[in-house]
Amino acid sequence: TISTTLRLSEVQSTMVYVLTWCVYFLLCDARIFLMYMFTDPTQNDLFTYIRVRQLAEMTFEAVPQICLQTYIMVRQTSYGDQFVDVNALVLSMLSSVYSLVTFVLLFKKYAAIHTNGNVASYIRCMRDLGRGLAPTNLLI
Repeated sequence: TISTTLRLSEVQSTMVYVLTWCVYFLLCDARIFLMYMFTDPTQNDLFTYIRVRQLAEMTFEAVPQICLQTYIMVRQTSYGDQFVDVNALVLSMLSSVYSLVTFVLLFKKYAAIHTNGNVASYIRCMRDLGRGLAPTNLLI
């Protein structure tokens, strides 16, 4: 993990992660884009990174987006303000919920394969980029 590699305390390593995760994911996305063209996408490190990216997308995009959309809907219905077309807002909310449900079901599926259904253990393994997990393509 980052704390043992750089000899940082847990608080310091958390701060480094919070300050650099966006840049880190952008660089990794560029690397994965190039790797994906030239390697087998079921390769464990590539497959694991894609799962980690989906976890980050769910946590930092889908959940906050649902919260914001809910706030806008409540604000529009409670105060009579019309910021956004209601049909577009409902469609966007349904899309976000669909995305969230899809990610949750996907992580439950892979948790069942790797950690006997323990989603928290699977997410901890994903935090360490799949360390200790068998290649998923061998298990499916």
